[in-house]
Amino acid sequence: FSDCSFGCYILALIYLDELHELHPNFVIDSMNVHRLIITSIMVASKFYDDIFFNNEYFAKIGGISLEEINTMEKELLLALDYSLVVPAETYQKYYAELFSHFASVSRIP
Repeated sequence: FSDCSFGCYILALIYLDELHELHPNFVIDSMNVHRLIITSIMVASKFYDDIFFNNEYFAKIGGISLEEINTMEKELLLALDYSLVVPAETYQKYYAELFSHFASVSRIP
């Protein structure tokens, strides 16, 4: 839906894990999970990809207002302390785990 690179999705997942690690009392639930996912993908796309869609596009595909996604972006960046660079080892670990998981669930018995 967003034409993001595969790496963008890995970063988005890492950002959500970092959010949980830095703010363990923050609850991710059915009321905020889709907003967090779309915002994390948007932030990762802006950081990682050379070509990315604007906030208005992500708001539309996320079913939220432009004002809300702008606020969510600011709040996510603040919560992550604007630390979007991921160590290569961390990226490789997530990549390997996702690839391994995908390979195990996509096998036909």
